[in-house]
Amino acid sequence: MKERMRLHVHLLYCVVVPVLALSMSCGGPSLPPLSEQKANIMNDDIRIRLVSSKAFEEAWGAAPYEDRRWTMFYVVENGTLVPQFRVPIGEHPPQWQLSVESEVGHFLGYPDRGELLGFINERLVYREKVTPEGIHAIGKAWELNARTRTMLEIGHAAGK
Repeated sequence: MKERMRLHVHLLYCVVVPVLALSMSCGGPSLPPLSEQKANIMNDDIRIRLVSSKAFEEAWGAAPYEDRRWTMFYVVENGTLVPQFRVPIGEHPPQWQLSVESEVGHFLGYPDRGELLGFINERLVYREKVTPEGIHAIGKAWELNARTRTMLEIGHAAGK
């Protein structure tokens, strides 16, 4: 009996735990085919972590505003990750789960659609409806920030 228990524990640590860790590090479930992602976008059936930035760019065209930066994200109840720059200083987003993730974020702003999108590892993790004026203001801030970044920041945001 003890030998059988040791075998199960060994199996758990040598097989199950590494497989789970690998699947979690790869961003969860695999993405649907690009054609399905684009169809979902066009039908406004947009699901967090199941759509790529490429699908949005092919469905909606190139975003007028785009930024990549190392970003802290707040983890909220529904699985969305809210970028720190969208939360007023000293506050936290509603339904915050008291955890954060720091990653290179890829952001797209579509003022004509009123959409601000955020991606980690090219998977959608954040979607917010914002007025066109708000998207333009965010985009202008990104452009200013891009002009003033150091080479160290540029390399870090590119994942180097």
